[in-house]
Amino acid sequence: VYSNTNIKCHEKCKNLKPLNFYGKNKLIIEKNVKKILPKRHIILRLSNILYDKINIKKDVFYYQLLKSLKKKNIIQFDFDCKTYKDFITPLYFSKCIDKLILSNNIGTFNLCSGHSLKIYDLAVQIIKGYQAGKIVFSGIKENESFFMCNKKLKKTLHITLSLSNIKKYLIYMGKKLKHA
Repeated sequence: VYSNTNIKCHEKCKNLKPLNFYGKNKLIIEKNVKKILPKRHIILRLSNILYDKINIKKDVFYYQLLKSLKKKNIIQFDFDCKTYKDFITPLYFSKCIDKLILSNNIGTFNLCSGHSLKIYDLAVQIIKGYQAGKIVFSGIKENESFFMCNKKLKKTLHITLSLSNIKKYLIYMGKKLKHA
């Protein structure tokens, strides 16, 4: 939304270069909130939150991935296998929200892991937990890779999310999906 896929998403507005209309609108809203509430705002730029629910009727790639694995034993992607994204777990998300609110912080924060995880590796970990399935890439869509910088969040909250913890959570999700 905010920047080139080869560069981490900056935390300062002056460094952001929105890629589309959606990104431009988000940036305008951020600037307006900062003007209206200069000393009373928390703006969060969220990464992809990993949820383990498959019965939610949303057209989000992650729900599609879990439903497809459960119903067809296949995880199918419509983009390149080298695509990567930034993911966070629900526990990390809630800990960050709690700490931000309880410590009375203000500002703009990238609530993210700061790690780039290839979609292929994400699928491998889920299948590892599920103990079945195969991965198929069609490569139809343009590369939608991104990851974000979370230096400010780490410095402010003293909390991190490791890539190994994300992978453990993905295995857990696969196990939970198997027994759903």
